[in-house]
Amino acid sequence: MKGLIFYIRNNDFASLCQVLQQNNVEGISHFDINGRGKLKREEVEQMTEVYRTGKKFIPEFVSRKRVEVVVKDSDSHKIVEEVRKSAEIQGKVFVYDISESFDLQ
Repeated sequence: MKGLIFYIRNNDFASLCQVLQQNNVEGISHFDINGRGKLKREEVEQMTEVYRTGKKFIPEFVSRKRVEVVVKDSDSHKIVEEVRKSAEIQGKVFVYDISESFDLQ
């Protein structure tokens, strides 16, 4: 088995889920995270507790999604390639081996 961890923009989540569902991936975990990497960070308006200042800045950390799935060894390369071919999904994927897993009762 292989584990896939995707770090993507929030608005790419639906597209990624569609690719995963087309490949019969059943278990999907996702997390809202803040991070910094190579993806472009958009300017946002600076705000105080009471009002908007009108000034813009680029935040150091931005909101992203972390999506984790476990797939068969034979499916991992195909899934990664389909996600890479999708022009709308931007981010990074990490692939790692899973030697064992157990159901907890």
